[in-house]
Amino acid sequence: NDAKALDRLATASLAGHVIECGVQCAGGNFTDWRLAAASPHGGWANVGYPIATVPRDGLSFEITKPPRTGGYLSAATVGEQILYEIGDPAAYVLPD
Repeated sequence: NDAKALDRLATASLAGHVIECGVQCAGGNFTDWRLAAASPHGGWANVGYPIATVPRDGLSFEITKPPRTGGYLSAATVGEQILYEIGDPAAYVLPD
């Protein structure tokens, strides 16, 4: 089905753009930056790089980071990175 294929493409593109900016979604580009800077396990000095997990259906993704790493990962940090990536939701053009 073409609609599902486009949904999978959009999901993969967004997941890729969230993690390609590295630690930005793990608190590096977060309004409440103090939470990332003072996080357990070393704060920014030991920030964990994000990992995207995509289920077999390809219609969603989950962002995690390695255990015992610094930074701050939450729905808010990922959401801010997505908003930054999209810019204009009415006219989203992939950066690449």
